[in-house]
Amino acid sequence: MRNDADSATTRPPGATAQGGRERLARGRIPHRPGSWLAVALRPLVWARDVLRALYEGLVELIWRELIHGETDRNPATQLKAGALLVGFALVAYHFEGPAEFTVLAVIALWALDFAMAHLRFRRPSAYEHYVLERAGDTLVWKGRAPRHRPVTRELPARRVRCVGVDSLSLAGGAFRDAYRHVWRLSLVLDDDRGLPLAESSHPGEVLEQGHALAAGLGVPLEIMGATGVGESIPAAGRIVPGVGRSPTVHEIDTPDGPQIVRRLGFGELRELVGEVLEDAGLLLFFLIMAGMLPKIGLFVSFVTGYGPPVLHLDLSPAGLLGFFTPEADDWVGWTELTIAIAVLSFSTWRHARARRLTVGATVTRYAVGAREVATLATRRINAVFLVHNPAPLVVVADSRGEAAVIAGLHDAGEARCMLDAIATTLPRGQAKETGTGSSSRPRRGTCPTSPDIASGIVDPGAGQARADAAVERK
Repeated sequence: MRNDADSATTRPPGATAQGGRERLARGRIPHRPGSWLAVALRPLVWARDVLRALYEGLVELIWRELIHGETDRNPATQLKAGALLVGFALVAYHFEGPAEFTVLAVIALWALDFAMAHLRFRRPSAYEHYVLERAGDTLVWKGRAPRHRPVTRELPARRVRCVGVDSLSLAGGAFRDAYRHVWRLSLVLDDDRGLPLAESSHPGEVLEQGHALAAGLGVPLEIMGATGVGESIPAAGRIVPGVGRSPTVHEIDTPDGPQIVRRLGFGELRELVGEVLEDAGLLLFFLIMAGMLPKIGLFVSFVTGYGPPVLHLDLSPAGLLGFFTPEADDWVGWTELTIAIAVLSFSTWRHARARRLTVGATVTRYAVGAREVATLATRRINAVFLVHNPAPLVVVADSRGEAAVIAGLHDAGEARCMLDAIATTLPRGQAKETGTGSSSRPRRGTCPTSPDIASGIVDPGAGQARADAAVERK
């Protein structure tokens, strides 16, 4: 379901604005000022950055030692890592009570900051408004932001190179851990500078508006930085789909049509662990170390003579397990352990869910796990492309303004394999609907002619040539 809060509007060419000007587009972009919570939490953000640096350094040392068999022989590095660990352990042991409640307070503040950031993404409190008008051969762009003076710019229509669609990843909150993927529509000039027009979290909506605006201006629509097939792909990014190889991407036949599945198996356990640790590793490290550091500090204090005179060590399996788990009456420690297990379980479930794109004769459906998230008209699909946002995303869009965004891909290689599989499978569904297809399955790496999607493969320059001709006529 689309959210009107981040949608934009584009009027068809011919709508009349004040002064006899033709209004081509009108849109808005959420205004995102800083929040008071981000300023208040700045000291905690600095502390988090120090902890992140320590975590990444330790992970790199352990990973190189266990996986690659490389040992850092620099004594200074080992001394720094040991000194930091001992220092944190001593502080956690001697201030164990306050430290535990501090950990819970930090987690609560992080959760509050995360929730508020997502709320501001979904329900912006203010917007920047933009209008594009045409008066003869002159374009008039107007922008107005809260607490800023309105800006007006006039430029010759011939300076417009294309209408651009950018994929952006926005970080929010004081800790910058809340992310939102958005798609921005802009007017790209001949010096590659862009004038923003609108923004939405739905790529299909922005592409639909971009097509209408590009047709009114007689210029091409380009998805900036995209690789794939379709007339909206920049010439440098247009490809002929090949044979992709990935152990996580599979093509299977179902009663509803061919299905492309991205699924992790036991053979991809290492990739799954890597994705989970990248997503929740710092928080898990923080929670686990918060429970283990006091015990390490107790041992260090005993060895140095500043701890208890007698230290009882239980080397049985139950005793060793107790070193990593809280005491029976330590409700704070058990709360932290529960949070760590919940975060790990949620992140594992989120990354392990299968992603299925089923290409039917009339309808293409995209589902994540058991939930269907997008439905497209197979015959109207006119673009399949890959962008990096910064993680790779594969997008399937149709001419009705609907789109399926396939996220959660491990790397660029897996994303390219998914792109190839979709681009070679879609023409079969389109050919079935028009009655031109056969029952035989095409060879991987080939893309038979079809009404929409194949037009970007058979003649990659056709769309650009038509756009150039339209500009010359104007």
